[in-house]
Amino acid sequence: MAFSGDLEHLSIVDVIQLLHTTRKTGTLKVQGRKGEISVAFNDGYIVGASHYSKGALIGTILLEAGVIDADTLTKALSIQEHAGEDRKPLVATLLENGLADKDAAYRGLETLIELSIVEILTWKKGNFALHVDEILVCDEFRYFPDNLNQEFTLPTEHILMDALRIFDEKMRDGLIKMEDEQNEANNTPTEVSESTTVLSADDLGLGDL
Repeated sequence: MAFSGDLEHLSIVDVIQLLHTTRKTGTLKVQGRKGEISVAFNDGYIVGASHYSKGALIGTILLEAGVIDADTLTKALSIQEHAGEDRKPLVATLLENGLADKDAAYRGLETLIELSIVEILTWKKGNFALHVDEILVCDEFRYFPDNLNQEFTLPTEHILMDALRIFDEKMRDGLIKMEDEQNEANNTPTEVSESTTVLSADDLGLGDL
């Protein structure tokens, strides 16, 4: 049975907790006015995320955190481009070619997941759907390659608690606003203003890897 619904009727926190408790595997796609964010689950564990913002790509996060430099990112992207059918996600490419520290890359992926969840927490409207038993593979969600003998998974309760803590702190400090508040401030009751702030790793205090 497909699992889908509306954020007005079921909060994203409840959705994530339910997927964790029932040990679901699949990709949760959340669609809002700003775009789409996806969170991938394997047996109830969060294994990755994909953010609509180019500023929240894993390469950008690792670059801003100082895990890699611009030349390293360019080299990794070139390796991907010439890999053909053997093309692997960016983190796998970096690690297999000795271009990044594994622990730092792991924390970068954790940052991407937290960014994605905190962003969804600001959405009061939108819809979600779980694509059961389907884990979409792209540069933003990743299992580490088999020959590295490590699968990237995160305890769902841990990542959700961290995201909620970050969200509460930033709300308290006035650094982020709920979607309805953003629209009201910009006099855009039905559409999101182009000036709406997109969260970054630095905004959330996640940049120090």
